[in-house]
Amino acid sequence: MVSVKRHAAFTLLETLLALTVMASMSVLIAQAFRVAHDAADGGAHLERAVQVDRVLRLMQDQWADRRVVKLEGDEPNAQSPSKPGVTCSEDAVRFITATAILQPEAPLVEASWMVERAEAEPGAAPSWNLVYQERPITSFRADREARSKVSRLAVLQGCTSLRLEQFVPVKLDGRSASDRVIEHLAWITPEKSPEVSGEMQSLPIAVRFVGAYQGEDIACVFAVQALR
Repeated sequence: MVSVKRHAAFTLLETLLALTVMASMSVLIAQAFRVAHDAADGGAHLERAVQVDRVLRLMQDQWADRRVVKLEGDEPNAQSPSKPGVTCSEDAVRFITATAILQPEAPLVEASWMVERAEAEPGAAPSWNLVYQERPITSFRADREARSKVSRLAVLQGCTSLRLEQFVPVKLDGRSASDRVIEHLAWITPEKSPEVSGEMQSLPIAVRFVGAYQGEDIACVFAVQALR
């Protein structure tokens, strides 16, 4: 009597069932990866938003706590007789405040918020850093800068755009028949637009930092002088 050995094999129905199960598992795994990726991306977005919000709050708190200080040997500040110590330039704002960040033991510091171009590889898109500098007021003499330690910190690095604008009265070239000169208030960037004639006043009415940090908007306004 001859015995016949039967080899185990999948039937067509079993094969189709296995393929269906594998396809369902692949869909579930892909959905799980997508949910995890979205959660991670949302967490990073929230972290960036919180970081920007903390920086802006810190800037505003420092500005609200700025102090009027007359330092021995300083020349009278004709630009701002009511608020000595406030200095505005095209890329920085400096003022005296009692809210220190890097040297909390100092009762008064000269705080500087600055826009600096970040170093980048050749061909890379330009970026900027929001840099904070702090100098403690250790003396009321005019040569105090040589006697105090300066601390610096890049609080936001790699901003896709960042600039410092000044709110000032400007004069536009007249376009009417009488060639009148029209004066109004406007936000001016360091690269002044060609239609503006005349120089910006040394101390603006207000300044603001405007830009974007990894998709998060940056906007902080410092009111320097009251409108009359």
